[in-house]
Amino acid sequence: MKINKTLDTRILEQRARLEFHYPKEDIVVFLPFYENPTISESKNANLVEYNPLGRAGSLFAYTGAKARKIKLTMFYTLPHLMNFNMGVEKFRRLISADSKEAQKGLFTDWDKGTAGDIQRSMAFEMEKAYVRVRLENKGLDSQKKSANSQAQGRGALGSFDDLENLLDFPIESKPKPPSVDTIVAGLRPTERHKAIDTLVFFTNVLRTSVDNAASNPIFGPPIIRVVYGSMYQSVPCVCKSYNIAYEDKEVGYDLETLTPRRMKISLDLAEIRVGNFGKYSKGKVIERDNLAGWESVIDRPLTTDPGKLT
Repeated sequence: MKINKTLDTRILEQRARLEFHYPKEDIVVFLPFYENPTISESKNANLVEYNPLGRAGSLFAYTGAKARKIKLTMFYTLPHLMNFNMGVEKFRRLISADSKEAQKGLFTDWDKGTAGDIQRSMAFEMEKAYVRVRLENKGLDSQKKSANSQAQGRGALGSFDDLENLLDFPIESKPKPPSVDTIVAGLRPTERHKAIDTLVFFTNVLRTSVDNAASNPIFGPPIIRVVYGSMYQSVPCVCKSYNIAYEDKEVGYDLETLTPRRMKISLDLAEIRVGNFGKYSKGKVIERDNLAGWESVIDRPLTTDPGKLT
């Protein structure tokens, strides 16, 4: 993939992501990292402190440890996402395969998902509504003059020249101006709408990180796996809180859909290791999520992370 005619050799979005694993429905949603995130972690021991009389130092009894805390901040920039192949269904994986290899493919085959139906684009419908309101509020002739004079720095519909590119006919090809309905009907969806739809989908998935199923409350929030290089190998977490900010005033919002052009997402995660309450085994579907102690680091597999499926 190229960005501004420069080859992007990182392929970050194919190698690093958050995986949202939803209970019961066997649905996994990928939220790739398109920009490097900021990650910090901490963990606290549960210690009982003893202070014997006359001893110039404390004694401690270890009673366990709290879950590892992971604080993660990631960014999505709309103009940057438009350089990639986007689409809601590309990142929504349904685990319905029977064979082990087919199930592993859901997590290793980047092109497993499809791009979805662009004709059902929410961004496209919002843009059509915006065009209709803009044309109805101002006459076609005066609108063309004012829009062309403000073309620089605007979105896909910054000028009537841009609008004509989305229609099946030039606006001035008719003896008299076409109706608003004709103009709106002539609009066509683009890859830009896919990027906006996908960004909105990512935002809504993040909002579910602390929600259970309203139709059946016994099914709790999704398990979020952090996949990022050698340091975070499919680490399962629960989300304690999230924050989404649209704070970059210089970037602003998409004109037609009012979608923020840059988003800052912060997640407060806590690692959860359950598995089958048995022995830890890296890379195994269930056993990889069992608790692992220091023995797994000083001996094989030299890590306590679950690791990718093997």
